[in-house]
Amino acid sequence: MTFNSPASPIIVSSLASKPFVFVVGEELKTFHIHKDLIGQLSPALSALVNGRMKEAREGRVEWPDLDVDTFVRFAKYAYSRDYVEADPEMLPHPPPPAPEIAQPQDSQSSQNQMIDLTNQADGGSVGEDTPANDDEQSCANLKYSAMRRFVKLEMEHPDDLWEPRPNVDPYEKYEPVFMSHVRLYALAEKYGIEKLKTLTLHRMHLALQRFTIFPERVGDVVCIVPIIYDYTVAGDMAREMIVQFFCCVAEHVKVNRDFRFALRSVGEFADDLFQEMTSRLL
Repeated sequence: MTFNSPASPIIVSSLASKPFVFVVGEELKTFHIHKDLIGQLSPALSALVNGRMKEAREGRVEWPDLDVDTFVRFAKYAYSRDYVEADPEMLPHPPPPAPEIAQPQDSQSSQNQMIDLTNQADGGSVGEDTPANDDEQSCANLKYSAMRRFVKLEMEHPDDLWEPRPNVDPYEKYEPVFMSHVRLYALAEKYGIEKLKTLTLHRMHLALQRFTIFPERVGDVVCIVPIIYDYTVAGDMAREMIVQFFCCVAEHVKVNRDFRFALRSVGEFADDLFQEMTSRLL
């Protein structure tokens, strides 16, 4: 669209509407958003800004439980139907080992423990070693099948040209990236913003596919499990997505402390994962 293209009458009308005040986060930061843009997002938000509730009469609402960064993404989506996820946190690299200290030959580095779902599910080998027997071949086939199911989940968004930034080493902390997507999804779920739910789910799915799971970075994905299960109900696609993801990598994360804590503390996740894992055997 060129800059001299005529503006949509809906956009013109929305921008001419009265600002609605949002007071956000623990710091009670104030934002002014055109109320017609908010009301177009969902029936629940339309009732909030245009209905008979106290908030609509006063033109003001407080969202103290919502962090400011998520609200800014929500506001950007209201105006542009797009949002920008958080950047990864770059952790300091440890100093290199002294030259005289040799690395043990049988040690497993981050490099040979990382998992690339996209490569394996699109036809790459499930492992570098050839299965030694029928049992190992059967396990490899089950793993490949799980990866295929995860990658083929119906979470497409044909109008979205966004591509995730892949991580390249274990010193890139992707927790902020995944949390920015899932918190926006939770907000969209709470207020019934279906198009935003579809967009955030599509981007989370792509980000998980491109994410290289270094052992040090397992917790970057585990952190979104409680949020997904706190803000959704059984059958939600976000639940299916995260369960399918961990089905693909369960043998690689089974001793991870963050993963084991999620299993103990989020009972529905543990049950969903168990049901999905055992279904591989049927």
